[in-house]
Amino acid sequence: TTLLTEAVVCSDPSCAARKPVTLPYFEPKAPDDKLRAINLRLSFDYANPVMELQALYFPKYADHLGVTLNGAVLRAVDTRFRQWTTPAFIDVPPALLIEGSNTLDVVIEGRPLEGLELFPIYFGPREALLPSYNTRKTMGPTFARFTLVCTFVLGVMYLMIWYYRRQDKQYLLLGLSSLSTCVVLLHFGYGVLWGGYKYWTGFLHLSIAFYVLFNCKFFRYTLNLEKLLIERLIVIYLAVAAIVHGFVPSSHIQVWALAVDLVAGITAVVALVVFWNHRSRVSRVDFRVMFGCLMAATVLGFSEIVLVQSPEVGWSFHMFHFVPVCMSLLCLWVIVSQLVQSLWRYEALTLSLKDTLAEKTVKLEESFARIAEVERREAIDVERNRIMLDLHDGIGGQLVSTLAYMESTGNTDTTLK
Repeated sequence: TTLLTEAVVCSDPSCAARKPVTLPYFEPKAPDDKLRAINLRLSFDYANPVMELQALYFPKYADHLGVTLNGAVLRAVDTRFRQWTTPAFIDVPPALLIEGSNTLDVVIEGRPLEGLELFPIYFGPREALLPSYNTRKTMGPTFARFTLVCTFVLGVMYLMIWYYRRQDKQYLLLGLSSLSTCVVLLHFGYGVLWGGYKYWTGFLHLSIAFYVLFNCKFFRYTLNLEKLLIERLIVIYLAVAAIVHGFVPSSHIQVWALAVDLVAGITAVVALVVFWNHRSRVSRVDFRVMFGCLMAATVLGFSEIVLVQSPEVGWSFHMFHFVPVCMSLLCLWVIVSQLVQSLWRYEALTLSLKDTLAEKTVKLEESFARIAEVERREAIDVERNRIMLDLHDGIGGQLVSTLAYMESTGNTDTTLK
């Protein structure tokens, strides 16, 4: 495998005027949103050609790529989608290679407003380069597309839950947060430019800011805090930014985007500080997980700002599309944690109710026993009184009968009377 780093920048496709450069090459940014093409020429030696399929691997370039080898076009420039996050892998048939020096002409096309760039190129056997290409593509646009589908499904589910549970605003915020981050994942996964460069850039960066805002509101609800001042300020700022966007010329749209991104980043830092100050409101495990994910998302966000503004920083891989994964996992953790705590409270309440029920049952049994004893005694008294009354009536009747008999027979025994 050969790493190609030495190139010349040509003033035109014929490469009449040359300027030696070393890859990675970064074209200085300029206030121009029109597409511009940069022609570069590289040379490499290829000895003892064999009938083995070779390949060219471009890890990073911006935004569009065209490749010609020894006068044969291997890849034409395609400007339909931005390919700044997608590596390029181009098969090189052995018939195109010549023994000795080979000439590789590369065209990178993009907007000077964001800068044009080309990182070192790898040339070698196809099977040797393919794993590196697959890894970078999988962790880049493929992962962003997969996350896009999952995030969209989660967003719809959150909104459906909120529709049936209007009192739980957390699900509304999670749904809006998920749908706003879908814009970011579309940008990273497909490189779309719907509505033109200026309006798509505005929509993208406002979506990022609202994504941060919705997440801040979600964690405020989780911590049971009053509405924060930073929330009101960012809403006002984003409203003003949306109005200003209509008047900003396309050549300065990146300055506007940087201002929006910095405010979103500052909001995330403030949210971290607030969460740290109120960490006692959540369990230790929840705090570690939540604060760790928030910190990771904030670091990834600022690293993306640095990479976009200063591509020469030393790394070439964009990682902002991992932020929605961190935040989605964090939100799911919060929901599951709340569910588990609710189950624990339910179990504790159930046990308490069981104990209370057993205690009340014993008391009721004792009360019923006392009532039964009282009723039994009352029944005995009633029966005793009835018997005594019967005896009284019987004896009285017999005495009257005896007296009547004595009078009717003329018995004058004073003792009997």
